[in-house]
Amino acid sequence: MTKEGYDKLALGHQSNDNAEQMLMALLRGAGPRGLSGIAPVREKRIVRPLINARRSQIESFIAQAGITCVLDASNRDLRFVRNRIRHRLLPLMASDYNPCIAANLNRMADVMRTEEAWMDGLAAAEYKQAVQKHERGTITLSSETVSQSHPALARRLIRKAIEDLTGTLRRITFSHVESVLHMLTDSCGEKELHLPDGIHIRRTNQRLRLSMVTGRNRRALGPAVERKASSPTEISSTFPTAVEIKAMGMGLTFSTCRPNQLPRWADVDRNQAHFDLSRIALPLTLRPAIAGDRFTPLGAPGSQKLKKYFIDHRIPRRNRAMAPVLMDRQRIIWLVGQRIDDHVKVTAETTQVLRVEFFLLDTR
Repeated sequence: MTKEGYDKLALGHQSNDNAEQMLMALLRGAGPRGLSGIAPVREKRIVRPLINARRSQIESFIAQAGITCVLDASNRDLRFVRNRIRHRLLPLMASDYNPCIAANLNRMADVMRTEEAWMDGLAAAEYKQAVQKHERGTITLSSETVSQSHPALARRLIRKAIEDLTGTLRRITFSHVESVLHMLTDSCGEKELHLPDGIHIRRTNQRLRLSMVTGRNRRALGPAVERKASSPTEISSTFPTAVEIKAMGMGLTFSTCRPNQLPRWADVDRNQAHFDLSRIALPLTLRPAIAGDRFTPLGAPGSQKLKKYFIDHRIPRRNRAMAPVLMDRQRIIWLVGQRIDDHVKVTAETTQVLRVEFFLLDTR
């Protein structure tokens, strides 16, 4: 678009996609924004001209017109929630409950989208009053204004502040917003809270300060590990999967993708890692680091002890004792939150990527 000077991008989403999206939102307990479905137009740049057409109509048209199309084999992989909804849940609902379920879900999305736009407009004036300071990387709200607002409005004020700060609400859940509001109702002094992607929130007497933790300061926000011993946890070799390790205060999600689906290197956070799946000897194991552990940090000429890595990268001693490591049957493949091993990196020959992300249990 940039190279050729285009100002619109047309995507092929259709009404069945929207119905599936609505069921996914219902299953995860989404709010009004999530229940707004797939927008026909987004940011005046993304347009979806087929959003009101059914999949069967499109398939019939291309068959009659003799148009060649590509069918992605992964669309039938029932390991993915969307595919189970597409091939199992929606057909069951249509046959046993309501043959018009897809159309009704699309109508519900239209209603919720217009309601959401109207409520956002009402909240905009309140948000303007609540903001005391807005600088690059920091937003300060009046804690009194937020805490005295109706709960529905207070949630919108918090979500709006986070979105203004980071540009997205992608990993922010209902529980995150409720945790922020709980800080305002708790009368015990100053409070701090860390949300995903380096969002730091601090409440003082009359202020609620939201900021982004970046650079060196963010290293301290790695996996929160308890001091008590934690036994190794074996990871299922069936992906996608997720595991929570309460003794280490963290969890990991595992999924696969193709190399062309990887994000830009600059967009990969410390809590994410990507591996060449063919270079990994499954199964995987997560455990605390132990004395004598070695690995070959990505880009390094040879192996080194974790202790040397910690010293070279100035990682405080208190954060080293039980730093989690992800292993395959042969070696450490990831010092979680820090660096992957060079032997399992993605290369030009990689055909399948294993994507791993860690999260803190108190941020989900």
